[in-house]
Amino acid sequence: MNGSLRNSKFVRTAVEIFRNTHVNFLITSCLILFFTYLTVLAAFGRNIIHPFTGDEPKVVNLTHPLAGVVDSNSLITSAFSIFFLLIISLCVGQLFDYMSLPPLFGCLLVGLLVKNITVLDEIFHVNPRWEWCIRTLALTVILVRCGIGLSWDYLKDAMGVTLSLGFITAAIESGAIALAAVFIFGWSASMALICGFVLTAVSPAVTVPVMLDLQSQGLGTRKGIPTLVLASATLDNIFCITAFSAATTIVFSTEPLAEVIAVTAAQVIIGAIAGLFFGWLLWWFPISYIDNSSVCRTLLLATVPSAAVLGGNVLGFPSAGIIAATLICFVAGIRWKTDNDDKIVYEEKAFALLWKLFFMPLLFALIGMKLDFSTVISALAAPS
Repeated sequence: MNGSLRNSKFVRTAVEIFRNTHVNFLITSCLILFFTYLTVLAAFGRNIIHPFTGDEPKVVNLTHPLAGVVDSNSLITSAFSIFFLLIISLCVGQLFDYMSLPPLFGCLLVGLLVKNITVLDEIFHVNPRWEWCIRTLALTVILVRCGIGLSWDYLKDAMGVTLSLGFITAAIESGAIALAAVFIFGWSASMALICGFVLTAVSPAVTVPVMLDLQSQGLGTRKGIPTLVLASATLDNIFCITAFSAATTIVFSTEPLAEVIAVTAAQVIIGAIAGLFFGWLLWWFPISYIDNSSVCRTLLLATVPSAAVLGGNVLGFPSAGIIAATLICFVAGIRWKTDNDDKIVYEEKAFALLWKLFFMPLLFALIGMKLDFSTVISALAAPS
């Protein structure tokens, strides 16, 4: 009895200490700085203990873009290329929006023209490291917006439908594409299955912003349709990425099947546990009544998921990072939507602006630069 009283007294004392505005702000600041440090380490592939050592980035996955040699001239050229790509893509995207066309189509067109006009292709160059960081951080912004945009009240009542749309339909679609590739195009079963997982994945860069826009307009919110689509699309992507990773490992490596299955399952479990824990941690840091709590929460949403996604990719466990990032934002959002009058309005606006002004133009411009017409034409002209 005395032991339980002492324990309860200790818990109350600890809670009072952590609820102190000065202590809470200090711990929140330390968390922001720590996860910023992890994000930078993952982006540059440095050792967590000795980040200054070594001339080249050190990463676990040697086929990763960070494993390449980078010179200073390449980085300078990349910086200016990214800057002008951003400006041009923003302008063209706004022009397309003015013409009632999707802005991302204009950004894609910019990248396509830059790649296929020889003069522009010689001028613009984006280093693979920088390109990988931009694409991965763009995915992180999408996951953050998706996670905080989910409504637990609607989701818990439609869990069965969400799981079936996210997993069962994705599995059936992947199988159908694989069968078509085998019987129509004569592909091998393994390559057909990999192709199925690639084509099945929903594009979160398109789905998430559209659903959030509908949700902000109040369309379909009474029945929770935006939440259902967001959650299903997220599960669809997690399933396809995890299955694709496992399939490519089985096909292109000599690792035993049992080991691949165990590693894949471990990624899912570790990602879920980490996401739930850090999401719960953000319930308490920062508390809603400290000064600039919305700014602190925005910075935490920018750094914690980024560290998870970038770190997971560098370590060779992309699924774990994506699962963790999504759950962190979702779990944190459950408390943040109820502990203050403004809910998460400022956080949602901050990431919507970040997506619209920076990551959306750059992401789709970089995607457009992947389409090289000369390669396509030569492949079509080659004798079969």
